Amino acid sequence: MVAFFEQARLAESELFRDRVKVAVIIAARDIVGEVKADLSSTQYGKRQELARQVLGSPDGLVDRFAWAVAVNPGLAQYDPVEISSSTNEKRSVVSTVLPHGLGADDTVVIADHLLNTSINGPWRVIDVPSDTAFVIAAVGLAAGGASGSVTRQVSDSDIQFTVNSVFNDIAGISGLD
Repeated sequence: MVAFFEQARLAESELFRDRVKVAVIIAARDIVGEVKADLSSTQYGKRQELARQVLGSPDGLVDRFAWAVAVNPGLAQYDPVEISSSTNEKRSVVSTVLPHGLGADDTVVIADHLLNTSINGPWRVIDVPSDTAFVIAAVGLAAGGASGSVTRQVSDSDIQFTVNSVFNDIAGISGLD
């Protein structure tokens, strides 16, 4: 089980909140275009109202959605893996001390890497040549040595699924509606 402080750290992470904001806007866009179908008039009205609020001012609702997503016990949380080196090429190859478990298109955050500081921050993994190396589209400043860490982030699809799952709750829909 994920500890409360890890959930709090995730909910307050600027990168995570930006990704949740995109997921909330996508959900709202889809809901504005939905037909009433099997929803009651109350359910439909509450969903439409929240969707319009999101599309009008998404920043005002990110906090509620970010916390709802961060406390989802089904979200995977990943431990940082130490970096052993990085290259200063057009696409930086980052090597890790231990197997990293990454795949192409994973989102990662590199932190505290020295010398090649341009690779610090969030990145999308574009290639994985081995279980201890991955490639990002960062132009390195200098070859970096053994410093810093890489942490895999929650997947976009998991964020989107959770936002979609909590939309009715945040809209105030109950079982009585």
